[in-house]
Amino acid sequence: MVLFLLPFCAVGIVTSVMALREVTSSPPQWGQAGFLLIFSLVFGGAGFGMLFLLFRGRRKQSQVELLKRLHPDAPWMWTPEWASGHILCSSRKTVLVAWVFTAFWNLISAPLVILQFPEALRDEGPVALLILIFPLVGLFML
Repeated sequence: MVLFLLPFCAVGIVTSVMALREVTSSPPQWGQAGFLLIFSLVFGGAGFGMLFLLFRGRRKQSQVELLKRLHPDAPWMWTPEWASGHILCSSRKTVLVAWVFTAFWNLISAPLVILQFPEALRDEGPVALLILIFPLVGLFML
């Protein structure tokens, strides 16, 4: 899994450097830099975010394995929440994941519409309206 995620991290870093170069060029290319920065945030965010979750999950799994060895005949003791008798609501995490996904969706679809829609409308005509499906889904998710 780490080998799969490393290219995403690398693309995020490389496109960040490319965006920085576009900003520092003479004259600054703000549109290209913005596009590269969004690309960097999406790929780098996915790569580094998933790596973080992967390592966090491994740590939690090792804790569960330790609890299984300590309490082999008491499966309710394998989960820290059950063992303590205090279970927290998980809806906060669910809402956070939904907001993060929505933000990524809109970060990807907004530049598509802003940068490509006028040109596609001139060249493709009504077929270009299909591009609007993605930001409409993003608005619905918001």
